[in-house]
Amino acid sequence: MNNKKEDFGLPISSILVVMTIFGVIWFSDSPLKGIRPTTDKIGEQPFSRTQDVPARLWQDPFNVVRKHGDDSAHDISQTKIMEKIKAVNGLIILGVMVVGGPYAEDAEWRLRMRYATVSALGRLNYQPEDGQHIGYFNFPLDKTSDAGKKQLEFKIDIEPNLNDDKKQPKFEWNISNPDEMQSLCVPFEWFKKEEPFPAILLLWLNDDAFDKDPLQRLSRLVKLIKEEINKQKQIHININIKTFGPAGSTTLKTMIEEVKRNETENSFLKDLNNVQIYSPFATAADQHLLYPDVGENISKYFKEKIEFIRTIGNDKNLLQSTIKELKLRKVDLIADEKCHIAIIGEWDTFYSRTMRRNFIDLLRREYKQVEDRIHFFSYLRGIDGQLPGEIQQKPGEAEREGQSRGNKEDSENNDMYRPTGCNQYDYLLRLARQTQTINEDLRRNNKGEIKAIGVLGNDVYDKLLVLRAMRQQFPTAVFFTTDLDACLLQPSEFKWARNLIVASNFGLRLHDELQGDIPAFRDNYQTSLFFSILLALSQNKIFEEGKRPAQDFINKYLIPRIFEVGRNGAVDVSQQSNTGMNLVIDGTHIPDIHPPSEVFDTSFCPKDKVKYLWLSIFLVLGLIYISSDTFKDFTKTYFLNYKNRYLMCVIISVIFIGFGLWYVVKDTLFKEEPFSLFDGISIWPTEIIRFLSALLAVFFLFKSNININESNQDIMKDFNFPNEDDTDEVRKSKTPISLVAKLFPFWWRKVEEKDIGGKL
Repeated sequence: MNNKKEDFGLPISSILVVMTIFGVIWFSDSPLKGIRPTTDKIGEQPFSRTQDVPARLWQDPFNVVRKHGDDSAHDISQTKIMEKIKAVNGLIILGVMVVGGPYAEDAEWRLRMRYATVSALGRLNYQPEDGQHIGYFNFPLDKTSDAGKKQLEFKIDIEPNLNDDKKQPKFEWNISNPDEMQSLCVPFEWFKKEEPFPAILLLWLNDDAFDKDPLQRLSRLVKLIKEEINKQKQIHININIKTFGPAGSTTLKTMIEEVKRNETENSFLKDLNNVQIYSPFATAADQHLLYPDVGENISKYFKEKIEFIRTIGNDKNLLQSTIKELKLRKVDLIADEKCHIAIIGEWDTFYSRTMRRNFIDLLRREYKQVEDRIHFFSYLRGIDGQLPGEIQQKPGEAEREGQSRGNKEDSENNDMYRPTGCNQYDYLLRLARQTQTINEDLRRNNKGEIKAIGVLGNDVYDKLLVLRAMRQQFPTAVFFTTDLDACLLQPSEFKWARNLIVASNFGLRLHDELQGDIPAFRDNYQTSLFFSILLALSQNKIFEEGKRPAQDFINKYLIPRIFEVGRNGAVDVSQQSNTGMNLVIDGTHIPDIHPPSEVFDTSFCPKDKVKYLWLSIFLVLGLIYISSDTFKDFTKTYFLNYKNRYLMCVIISVIFIGFGLWYVVKDTLFKEEPFSLFDGISIWPTEIIRFLSALLAVFFLFKSNININESNQDIMKDFNFPNEDDTDEVRKSKTPISLVAKLFPFWWRKVEEKDIGGKL
């Protein structure tokens, strides 16, 4: 008897080895660890320079100046700025308004904005004049600056003279009332480019100092700089001033109210006539900022007094895109009467309050009773209770030093949720339980359930804590938020942030033609500032025919993006939009400022590197298989044997049909459901596995039938039974219908089988 078992003909062991090697190479991640040695903090030998504070280009400009602790005078006339201005052919002054708060998120914001700013200048081939230092000067803020001007004049033009009665009051004011004049510390740095391009003086402005009368204070800063330049008779240069801010919608609303109060020709606004203000951060909708003036546009509202340009979309458009995305995911308050949505946000910020109002307004257009199925919950910003300057020490650590590690961790968790102290963890847990209770009541009364939960706030650290608390209670709900941030993409947070829908005005990078060699940023506001600086400094290159960009023209490019958090980062699932216009940079036409979506790519193959990687793998596997002896047996069995030719025809036909279906659906269905193999955001990999499983099931059914027939033939041959291959009964037993009949005898028809055992 022939006991040789025929296998499928594939070198399984070789394939497993190759797949293992591929998995190790593809999925392993080597951690980054620097080897730079540490040094003690030592003082730097003082030199006379324009920028005198040691600072790298990526450091917080406010923090390094604050730590500098230099008591020397830093008035604008004593910082050698004027000497530098004398040496340039032209000057562009860029003022970037950033938050000046002491909290960790504020310091991180400043780090990010400085990185985006210097990256944009580097993208335009501007180089820092001193990449190791930063300068600063003090500038008087309030109207009491008349005394400040006397002090400034005193420091610049007059030497202290105690014997001169006329000058004594100035000196006396400086000594006895130093706090009367509120001054703003303004860090600055110089950037240069080869001639004939103008030099850039970059100013870092504390947005908190502009919370009251921001335009008036900005005009005084502009006036101070111009007056100092006019004092120097030798300076005759063209000066352009561009400001990027404010840092939030609250200050922007204050600016609007200030314009309403100062509409006379003699107001301070005339000092800002030649100043361009770009707004890359404030996202509140126009109707909320201009209320009660309905129907106005902010840029048109400012146009008569100040050139104001919004370079970021508004929150209303973000929420509108979010609602459309939720409908695609079967979360529709209009069509589904049992659909409920929970909104969790900060109540102590203008941003979160307007987001809540916008969400209601958008849904009320189609459904008037929408409030009945939207449940709002709120919290205070800063859930973790972390304060500036505090060393984070876990509660009760000293008392638990003698406990075991397991008991220590349990005790730490209990203390963390204790209803005392600054942190709000206990509030958050009760909020999650309250939401779950409402959801259970809805189910019990057959009124539906909460299908989606929105986390609408501007603190990403709070968002992550809310996601942690709510994911455990609602594992199947759709979670959504706004403003893409790299903190949401951390592998350690994937358990809570997975499949999170993020509506954002920008991604972490722009189109390759705009982004250049700059790596992706940490959040969408960095991208917005990066784009704004490119726009402000490269108008003649970016926009058609060198025209000054109009707000309506820019708005066509400020289309919200929809991202989904996957295993490998944020996946852009936005529908491709055609603005009908092209950006032009150095002769290169760009249809959009955003990079094209990879999951909706209309080309057949993915990115080149992935395409060639898969091609290489299949070629290697193919060569290994063709060179093996099993390939010869495979060809003899399945190609040369006429009995199995129909099976191979079916398999080949299915393959070609599959490729044909791919081309048919790739331009239609994929626009609704993104295609991604490894990100965990698409249903297509699951459907492909099901389809392949069905094909394999059919294949092995036919193969098992073939093996049974061959086994019967071997038995007949071994026991010298007559060869009955040519009989009608045997031929019928080898047909596909016979195979189905054997599998389902009671469903198909009764089959009479030959009793081989009876012949023995």
